[in-house]
This record gives sequence, structure tokens and C-alpha cells, in this order.
Amino acid sequence: MPGMSGGDMPGMSGGGMPGMAGSAWRGDQGPVSRAYAEANARMHAAMDIEFTGNPDHDFAQGMIAHHKGAIAMAEVLLAHGSDPELKKFAEDVISAQTAEVRFLEDWLAKNAAK
Repeated sequence: MPGMSGGDMPGMSGGGMPGMAGSAWRGDQGPVSRAYAEANARMHAAMDIEFTGNPDHDFAQGMIAHHKGAIAMAEVLLAHGSDPELKKFAEDVISAQTAEVRFLEDWLAKNAAK
């Protein structure tokens, strides 16, 4: 969060992400795990928003980053997963959350001055 170092935040140690040490992460180090870790890191970085004090704006801003992270994770699953049920779920996540990101971005554009 702005104004806080990683060591000040629950679950964070010295500026890294939970389970991450430098460019490594806890657990499997293979390419699929790397893709998930990178998507997760991008999402968490994007969620580090500057809070405005406007709960509507801050919610929309944070959810855009969160949904884009979910979309990225679903794309990893589609590229590498094998379970048909999860692949269908990932497709649904991409469809629904892409529409929700558009809604939130449009809402922010219309309500930027409020």
C-alpha cells in the first residue's frame, strides 16, 4: 500500500510478495508455475492503487486490477490445463470478467470528477 513498505504489510517480508524471494517463488519452478506467479505479481502490483477516499472509485479501481489478474490466470489454465470442467470455467471467467472490467472502466470514465 502507498506509504507502507513490504515489511509493514501483513504477509509481506521486505518488499517481496508472499511466497516470493526476489524473482523466485515458493514451490514448483516450472514454466506453468512461472506464468501463474507472474500473473499474480502483476495483479498485486496493479492493486497497489492510490486510495482516493471515495469508496466507489477505489472499489472500481481495485476490482479492475483484480479481474485482470483473474483473466490472466484463466489464460494460463487454458494454455496449460487439461481438465475440461476447469477449462470451461476459465472461459467463463474470461468472458464475465472482461465484461466487468469494461463496465468498471466505463464507470470510472463517467465518474472521474465525482
